[in-house]
Amino acid sequence: MAKRKRPPSESSELRQRALEILHEEGAAGDEGPSLNLSAARAFQELEIHKVELEVQNEHLRQSRVELEAALDRYTQLFDFAPIGYATLSGDGTVREMNHVGAGLLFEQRARLVGKRFVLSIAPADRASFNELLSNVLVNVRKETRELELMNVADERLQVRISACSLVAAEPTVLIAFEDITAERRASERLLRADAALREADRRKDEFLAVLSHELRTPLSTLLVYAQLLKKGVLDDAKTQAGLDAIERAARVQARLIDDLLDISRIIAGKLSMNVRPVEMNHVAKAALAAVEKEAEKKQLHITADLAAVPRIWGDTERLQQAVTNLLTNAVKFTRHGGDILLRVSSNAQHVMVEVKDSGAGIDKEALPHLFERFYQVDGTSTRTTGGLGLGLSIARAIVVAHHGGITAWSEGLGKGSKFSIALPVSASPNAAVAPSSHALSQLAESKIRGTRLLVVEDDAGTRESLTEVLSMAGADVRAAEGGAAAMRVLGDFRPDVLVCDIAMPDEDGCALLRRIRARGPRGQRKIPALALTAFASEVDRQRTREAGFETHLVKPVAIEQLLTAVANLLPERPAGMSN
Repeated sequence: MAKRKRPPSESSELRQRALEILHEEGAAGDEGPSLNLSAARAFQELEIHKVELEVQNEHLRQSRVELEAALDRYTQLFDFAPIGYATLSGDGTVREMNHVGAGLLFEQRARLVGKRFVLSIAPADRASFNELLSNVLVNVRKETRELELMNVADERLQVRISACSLVAAEPTVLIAFEDITAERRASERLLRADAALREADRRKDEFLAVLSHELRTPLSTLLVYAQLLKKGVLDDAKTQAGLDAIERAARVQARLIDDLLDISRIIAGKLSMNVRPVEMNHVAKAALAAVEKEAEKKQLHITADLAAVPRIWGDTERLQQAVTNLLTNAVKFTRHGGDILLRVSSNAQHVMVEVKDSGAGIDKEALPHLFERFYQVDGTSTRTTGGLGLGLSIARAIVVAHHGGITAWSEGLGKGSKFSIALPVSASPNAAVAPSSHALSQLAESKIRGTRLLVVEDDAGTRESLTEVLSMAGADVRAAEGGAAAMRVLGDFRPDVLVCDIAMPDEDGCALLRRIRARGPRGQRKIPALALTAFASEVDRQRTREAGFETHLVKPVAIEQLLTAVANLLPERPAGMSN
């Protein structure tokens, strides 16, 4: 092996240092007298070289200590770095692996040495990893890629691998790899959330457009017929048709508003339930009656197959709402002259309600979304059916609240559809059959006849219509447009029931009732009070209860519902006794 030649400057410095050491020790001159000049020079030269070697050794010892310290620092950094590190040979064989890297691979470090790292890469990404190694070896530059790692526990990890070549006697690559699985999943969640927000925003815009259309359509009917009736240009038959159209339009608007309020309650988890024994056949018949007119218009054939089934625990009105929504959906999407089947059956565990139609059918891609809020199978401006896309969502919420299940099925477009409800059977005792709404209305009118009622309502049209309805039931009705007027009426009139609006300009109904209840001796008698308001939330109901109202009705209200509510607030009177 050739001896390394020192640079001239290094040799000069080394020799100068040696001479300084010899001069300090005086070694070169001690032997001088006993030796000839030539020998003395040789001896001096040897001494100089000896000192030079000692100085060199000292430098080497210091360099070794520094190298060992640097190696220790490198080893500590390599072994305990927060990400995986490995050195690979030119063919990708592992030479070294740190603790974190071995942990990501679920393997001992000693067992990884000598294995090709590419075997820890998912098969689909191995070609990309080999290309990475080739690039850094050929181009001598750093490169980073995101690949999928496959450890011995058969877990798949998303990793970011950075590689660079090292200066060494043989081709060597240093790789750093870190687990980015959580980062990737978080990114994917953000992308999904962003897509969901965009879809929700699109649905919102679509819903607002549909809502505007659905509200304006009945409003148009109301406005047109009201103007025609006001002009008096309609004969008796057309007048009756106009009145029927106005009633239908008003009911459509009321249903739309009720659906929106129900969705609000469902979202807030405050869907009210009045649970008692329910006869599902009665629920089914009431639902059929609700869609009868619309079905007749389209000449649909509705078949009812109502088997004897056990009673269940539930809310009769809510269950009727759910079944009506399914029937309304079937009527809406069934062509003229089509068929609809309503079947009620049971087994040991459940009472089942099935609505099957021969209508437009449902695309398989739409089936999973049918019960989503505001979902419209056809949301275009050319759609042939109306509605807000809330009926099925409300039906599902009602069924779920009864611990039941609801499903939809169709063979495809043009092949009809089937909706099924399953409700758990209740072993509760039988209950008396509820009277019909007509019977309730007659009973209410007989109870109201001869009573005194005070109506407080700031809207003139509503005030007049309420006064007319209650007067036709035989009551002595006084009306007031606000709190001050009501207090004047109460100066010489003692009503049996107060029917009061809540939102009024001068004084709201809750404050008015408190003032009435706190009056002097003549007003100390607790007047039963009915709140008749457009405010329908549970918070509003709680507020009127706290103010002292015994009943809370939401506008618009059916005549039968109003008469029944007023009658229920009246005390029982002995037979033959009147006010």
